[in-house]
Amino acid sequence: MLARAQAPTQERQAPAQAPTGPAAGGRGNGFRADRVKAMVQGGAGEQIAITPDLAAMISGALVSGPDVPVTDEEKGKGYSDTQFKGTAFVKGASDGNDIDPNDAVQGSLANCYFIAAMEAVARANPEAIRKLIKDNGNGTFDVTLYISGGGWSWKASPKVYTVDDYFPGKSSSSPAYAKTGDTGEKGPELWAMLLEKAYAKSKGSYKDIAWGNTGAAMEMLTGQGAQTITPASYSDEKLAEAIDKAIAEKRPVACATKDLEKESEEVRKLAPSSVVGKHAYAPISVNKDKKTITLQNPWGASYQVNDLPLSSFKKLYHSVYIGAAAK
Repeated sequence: MLARAQAPTQERQAPAQAPTGPAAGGRGNGFRADRVKAMVQGGAGEQIAITPDLAAMISGALVSGPDVPVTDEEKGKGYSDTQFKGTAFVKGASDGNDIDPNDAVQGSLANCYFIAAMEAVARANPEAIRKLIKDNGNGTFDVTLYISGGGWSWKASPKVYTVDDYFPGKSSSSPAYAKTGDTGEKGPELWAMLLEKAYAKSKGSYKDIAWGNTGAAMEMLTGQGAQTITPASYSDEKLAEAIDKAIAEKRPVACATKDLEKESEEVRKLAPSSVVGKHAYAPISVNKDKKTITLQNPWGASYQVNDLPLSSFKKLYHSVYIGAAAK
């Protein structure tokens, strides 16, 4: 079994509890006043331009980061509120689109279910990701997530969370959780970090988004329901056909492993080193002739699962989540 301290496994079979609304946080008027004072510098005789950003700060409309401040527990791990000045989307040299599945990489937070869902949606419909993020041009971003109402109404509705460019990290090149993507002229790519932070803000902290259900995360990003299928109930041929068809139709597809520690030694031996228990993955392709599947691992490209026989996949994975095609 592969040991990796920074990426614990955490796919939960039960649906994650839906967030109910944004949490309070961030620095208050004292911090805004300090920034205004620092801008004056020269004393009573000097004038400063009242920019939209400054006007918003004075009025209280803009809370300048961090808006999900690090907790004492995170400080104990060496993390601090770190600014990552960048842009939402950057097209890397190997990217087919500026929103690419390889932009989303898991850090030291048990949320592979959410990272895999981001990868699946980015692969199927990059524009769905783009529509979720608006750059406000002042270091903040409006991020939309589709949140279930709970109670008698489980219909997901869009909710907007304004987040800034401060994230838990040990340095400006080392975010604690979701990683930066490619680097462009304006700095690092932030879309995966922004989506993760908005989800954390909706729940209250990053700790509160550890563990969850991949299908529910997919719905949170698309606003559309996800079908769940059980691999073991399909023949190799039918499973290959179902997953290949979903990918071809540009539907987001993700999957999750069983708790392999509870499986027999015979089953555990089927798992290559990058297949670990209670972990989420995003299928890249299926070879219907060879009956194999290639899977993206949220840990990064070097952990990709290549040409896993579907006969083994059915014994190692408990669910495949298939989202809706783009409208």
